[in-house]
This record gives sequence, C-alpha cells and structure tokens, in this order.
Amino acid sequence: MKKIIFVPLALLIIITLGLLNPAKAQDYSTGIGLRGGPGYGVTIKHFTSPDKAVEGIISPLWEGIMVTALYEKHAPLFKASRLNYYGGIGFHGGYWDYSNKNFDNNPWVSRRHKEIIAGMDLILGIEYTFKALPFSIGADWKPMLNLINDGSLWYKDIAISLRFIPGNM
Repeated sequence: MKKIIFVPLALLIIITLGLLNPAKAQDYSTGIGLRGGPGYGVTIKHFTSPDKAVEGIISPLWEGIMVTALYEKHAPLFKASRLNYYGGIGFHGGYWDYSNKNFDNNPWVSRRHKEIIAGMDLILGIEYTFKALPFSIGADWKPMLNLINDGSLWYKDIAISLRFIPGNM
C-alpha cells in the first residue's frame, strides 16, 4: 500500500520541483471561485509572474475549517492555447470539531473529535481558461500530510474548480 502511494507522490514532487516548462502559461491575473470535491470550498489564484501563481483555499471540513496556501508553477499543455498544467507545494492549517457516530463499529457509541491540524500539501492539475467567457475551469489532485496532531496522509482530494476572472474578455 505504501508503494502505491509513494510512486505517485514521488512523481508529483519531481514534476513540481523543476521539470515544468518555464514558458509563458498565464492567461489571467487573478481568479476567484468554487472548488468541488472532498476538499470543497472557496479558491483564489493569483499569478505573480507568467508561469508562477499562489493559490489559497478555504474549506469548511468536518465541522471545522481548513486554510491551504499553495505555490504553483504553470506550463502549457500540448502547446494548446489557454490549456495549462501545474504543480505546486504548500501548507494547510485548521481545526476539526466533529462527532464520530460509529466509533469502534458500534452505532450506539459516539465520540467527539476536536483537533488543531497543520501539514504539507502538494498539487498537480490542469486548467483551461475560456477565451470568450471570464472563467477558468480546472481539475487537480491535492494530497496532504497532517504533521500536527492527526498524522495522516490524505491522498483522495481530487477536485474541480471554477473561477471567475474579472477583465478576461
């Protein structure tokens, strides 16, 4: 099981740390929108240079909240206009406050979980910016490792984001 998780994570790290083409990838300056998937929430992405962006995600998870900050490097995919792929690294922090109604496989036992969590994130995705509409749509995979309290690796966060891009028409 660990090998199954390690190989995709190793590939993601290699891509993120420098194998991305440094060609111009930016099709907009700032976009804000919604992220759908297990780590759903609000997302904002801002390009700091033609191929580099910072992204923030706020997710209301497990009756708590998680804030994620990512640094991403973008590059054109298949030399297609307005279609980019990206990889990045970042961190998250927040808290959980939820009850587990099925503790120890006993439906009659409930336990409250309150934890402050923090850790590291990776991201790998593709994004398309529409030419005639002020929107971009993207799909990504964002595994994360909780380093404070929980200590778990969460690798199932696959999401779709739709961002509004003011002035992109």
